[in-house]
Amino acid sequence: MAAMVWRGGFWVRGQAAGRPGVNDLWRQLFGNGQATYAVLADVNLLIFENLIGRSVPVSEYETHEFDRLAELYVPEPAQRALAHEVVNRVTTSVSDVLARGISECWRRRSTCP
Repeated sequence: MAAMVWRGGFWVRGQAAGRPGVNDLWRQLFGNGQATYAVLADVNLLIFENLIGRSVPVSEYETHEFDRLAELYVPEPAQRALAHEVVNRVTTSVSDVLARGISECWRRRSTCP
């Protein structure tokens, strides 16, 4: 999201410097004095859902019911162990890093990349 902007029907790559529309977008999202919530993807959740054969509702995700779900939906011990391992991994994707950097940039009210 930080590196691409929809402009005139085309995706434009590049620095925000010299592109007032990009700076305006980030200012509206993060520099408007209101709380902004960014929901980032959990890259392990998709793998876990594939292993248990169903999607995980937000209520179960928020309460971290992964162990119960694995026990309930994955009868094979090796697959269940894999499900436990996958869902308990802590990973950081590139989009997480970029989003963090942009939010910090606007929080400090400095020029953003």
